[in-house]
Amino acid sequence: MADTLKVGIIGCGPGGAQVMYAPVWRHLQDVELTALWDPEPDNARELQRMIGDGRVAPTLDDLWDAGLDAVIVASPVWVHAEQTIAALERGLHVLCEKPMARSVQECRAMVDAATRADRVLMAGFMKRFDKSFLKATDMVRAGELGEMIEVRCDWSFQRPRAALLRSSREQPQTWGGVFQDHGSHTIDLCRWWLGGITHVSGEIQITTSEKEIEDHGSALMRHKSGASSVHLISRVRHGPVVERYSLIGSTGTLEIDFSEEFSYKSADPFRMIHHTDDRRSQDITLWNHRNLDVELAENGRYTIELQHFIDCALSGAEPRTPGISGLKAIEAINAAFYSSWTGRKVTLPLQNEFDFRQLFADTRAGLHGQGDPT
Repeated sequence: MADTLKVGIIGCGPGGAQVMYAPVWRHLQDVELTALWDPEPDNARELQRMIGDGRVAPTLDDLWDAGLDAVIVASPVWVHAEQTIAALERGLHVLCEKPMARSVQECRAMVDAATRADRVLMAGFMKRFDKSFLKATDMVRAGELGEMIEVRCDWSFQRPRAALLRSSREQPQTWGGVFQDHGSHTIDLCRWWLGGITHVSGEIQITTSEKEIEDHGSALMRHKSGASSVHLISRVRHGPVVERYSLIGSTGTLEIDFSEEFSYKSADPFRMIHHTDDRRSQDITLWNHRNLDVELAENGRYTIELQHFIDCALSGAEPRTPGISGLKAIEAINAAFYSSWTGRKVTLPLQNEFDFRQLFADTRAGLHGQGDPT
């Protein structure tokens, strides 16, 4: 077993790798950043400057030839499957950012490629490495909320029109907008807390003529445990950002909240309030260490996530968020799209393949529940 993992980063944008990886890379162990590539070379050069290591590869082929052991795929979602499979077929381990891909079929091809190559494929669900969500999971597992009844998720915000038009997340080749993007996180968390999903009812909307993919979506999901989860994901909320989770059990409710800004680019903790049957409320927030550098080293969600990937790649252990977790999240998202398109509740596993472009064209035209479009 190698002592040091040689890693390449594909996709070095200011809204992704520069925010997520650069502040914590110095805290990682047993890793060497060997090469970086981005179709915009300035992005790769800036990430190289921020981390202080690695060589900017002029082309993706040059990155493949850099003697890597693993790659982090942080590019737009429409190339995740292509780039991940190419890496796996070259014998590299892969950490692929969420959403893992656009469809169940793409995700399945990625998982199968990892199996054939006998390499680690890890989905980038960094919330499973966040200290607040880890504490919530411990409380659920320990029965501190009683029998779980429902989890309600509300992640809503508004983005300026100019930012929307520049964002790769708003392009039609994503085959999904805000519900695919942020819903990947809420669905993965609810699967973690409540078990696998059996049924999905969804509604998606495209609220203005400028947009080609959904900017507002909601879904109700039934889990194998008998509990349900509700997902409200929107880019058209007026006011500050809201990211809130209500874990409702038979004897208590846990409120997890992060408002005013986007949690993924902040080191601040989620606010956690535990309400009990006797109407008592306790603030159980895991406040940060007074020294931010110590906090990032010991509790940073990206520090722990990246170190976990490094350790799994070096040892061959299965990661906490394997590729199948990415597939299952996309399956539920695709089911919500299909449910909205047909006006039907969808049973998982999802059996239908469908034309995403036609789905969104019909959604823009206000066509819903018109029968089975396949």
